[in-house]
Amino acid sequence: MVPGSQHYMDLAIEKEVIDADSVAIAGFMIPVIGVQKGNPHNINSVEDLAKPGLKVGVGEPEALAVGRLTEKMLKELGLYEDVMKNVVLTGGSASKLVLPLAMGNLDAEINWMATCMAFADKVDIIKIDPNKLKYSVAPIGMTVYSKKKEASMKYLEFVTSKEAQDIFKNYGFAAYFDPEKIERVR
Repeated sequence: MVPGSQHYMDLAIEKEVIDADSVAIAGFMIPVIGVQKGNPHNINSVEDLAKPGLKVGVGEPEALAVGRLTEKMLKELGLYEDVMKNVVLTGGSASKLVLPLAMGNLDAEINWMATCMAFADKVDIIKIDPNKLKYSVAPIGMTVYSKKKEASMKYLEFVTSKEAQDIFKNYGFAAYFDPEKIERVR
C-alpha cells in the first residue's frame, strides 16, 4: 500500500491491515502551485494566489491530503481567507483538481508536484518557498493479508533503494528542500 500521506497509512495501521514494522517512506508529496502553461497571470508565489480576480483550485480538506495540507499552510501564512476568495473549485482528488487547470478553466491551483508533472504539456509548476512550505510523505507498507511476504519485502526494499528513489525523483516525488527543516503534515 502506498497512500498519498502518512494520515492514511496511520488509519490502515490502526485498523491492523498494515504491518507497522514494514512501513517506510517511498517518496515525498510536495505541494506546488500549478499554473496554465506560460504562466499568463504571472503567479510566482503562494501570496500571488490572493490577487483579485484569479480562478484558483484547491483540494477538499476533508477528503484530500493536499487539501488538508493546503489549508494548514495558508492559515499559518495568514493567507487562507484571501486565497479562498478566489477559489472556484475544491477538488476531491488530485487528478480531478488538475484537469480544469490543464483545460484552461483555472488560473492556478495548489496540488502535488507529481500530479502537475503528469500534465507538463499543459501546466507549469511554481515551487513554493521552502520557508512557507508544508509537505507530506508517501509511505509504503505491507498489508497483513500478503500471501507472498518475502516477495513483498523485496518490493519494499526496492522502493526505498537509491535506484527507485532516482526514478521517483523524475516523477515529482522528491524533495527540493531539506525535509528535516520543513514541517511534515500527516
